[in-house]
Amino acid sequence: MQEVIKKANKSISKFDIMDWSIFKTCMILFGTIIGCTFSEECNRFRQIIFIIWIVCFHYLMFKIYLAPDK
Repeated sequence: MQEVIKKANKSISKFDIMDWSIFKTCMILFGTIIGCTFSEECNRFRQIIFIIWIVCFHYLMFKIYLAPDK
């Protein structure tokens, strides 16, 4: 477990502005998904928001854990 945390910290320390903006987008979309559960007006956008969140999340997980170190 310690190795996984060290690898994640090492990868995150190499994030550029694009990676941080995708991370921030992922966090905002997650909050939006939670907020959409209580609003009927937001329900029609829920699926597209969820798809965009999944893409951002998978990009970040690949970048943190699977991308080769440079």
